[in-house]
Amino acid sequence: MPGVSRHPEFDVPAFDAVVVGARCAGATTAMLLARAGHSVLLVDRVHMPSDTVSTHGLWQAACVQLRRFGVLDAVAATGAAPVDSTLLRIGDDEIELPLRPVAGVDRLYHPRRHALDGVLVDAARAAGAEVRTGVRVTDVVRDATGRVAGIETDAFRVPARFVVGADGAGSRIAARVAAAAYDERPAAAACTYAYFEDVEHRGTEFHFATRGLQAGAFPTNDGQACAFVNMPVTEVPALRADVEAGWWDRMRVAAPDLAGRLAGARRVGRFTGSPGHVSRFRVPYGPGWALVGDAGYLKDPFSGHGITDALRDAELLADALHEVLAQGRDEQAALGAYHALRDELSRPVYEATWKLASWQWSPGDVMSVLGDLIAGIARETAYLADRAERRAAA
Repeated sequence: MPGVSRHPEFDVPAFDAVVVGARCAGATTAMLLARAGHSVLLVDRVHMPSDTVSTHGLWQAACVQLRRFGVLDAVAATGAAPVDSTLLRIGDDEIELPLRPVAGVDRLYHPRRHALDGVLVDAARAAGAEVRTGVRVTDVVRDATGRVAGIETDAFRVPARFVVGADGAGSRIAARVAAAAYDERPAAAACTYAYFEDVEHRGTEFHFATRGLQAGAFPTNDGQACAFVNMPVTEVPALRADVEAGWWDRMRVAAPDLAGRLAGARRVGRFTGSPGHVSRFRVPYGPGWALVGDAGYLKDPFSGHGITDALRDAELLADALHEVLAQGRDEQAALGAYHALRDELSRPVYEATWKLASWQWSPGDVMSVLGDLIAGIARETAYLADRAERRAAA
């Protein structure tokens, strides 16, 4: 492994970066750093690949990145169905939004997480990252100055120049480094979903029939479709009394047409989802550490944009760390720029998602909020596509 040396205090290799969390944010960060020639250890407490609660969606910006990384075909090969349009049903009106090709991407995917994360972990390993799963990280290790200098697990300690927390919304790394949260907003929406076979679907569908409920569906792996219902968090206790009946009652109100098509399909597995969580930004860096994915920036899953955020920020962070590790750029300057760009790109989608999730809309005016969301996503896509073109020309 390039650049691996021994640390005087530990009888283990010292790494340029240890990435904690091997899902899409962490695996992508590890892959990009390893491709840039850095020694990387990628760890996760669960054995990968595995599923997790997820919005599934790869919006166009994410697909632009995955194509550039050379793994989009591998994601498609997992059996994730391609989608080339989005259907908005608002009351009785339908709006179909065809996907305009950008940077060679003319279709989207909504893969199961075992498929997506598995592809990215394999790509990180192929790039030279050492991958260890089933490893529980218990703390960070600090040097005499207080700088984070590695991790401690329940089996071993590992020194590293940087520790990257990609360990999700309840990030242990964020807690151990006391990463400050800001612009925090309370949980407002809950989402419950299930997978169905033999569904007559219409690509990616979002239905807005009444205030306080929203539903939709999209094709995923293995010929299945994922159908979901969003509702206020205050309805979760009532839903739990009878999840199946409550879900169907809400689906019939939120999306009568979709409910009719689902009625003739076979459900695969149980209902699952999120009972709601806070939205927030965290300061994503400090001496010897950085955060990426939900560990650093978390918003309501209402817009299905979390994976796209994770892939975007993984690239931004990997670039910043490479500038420090290989080019000698000042750490504060490089990671401060990562922080600022992350927030700049995130803000429009964060605000629009919050308006949707906190039910600041009715079918009569929701298109205004959706317009803000679409504009924010388009701006982010254009930025990442232009970034790809600049790199290709370099």
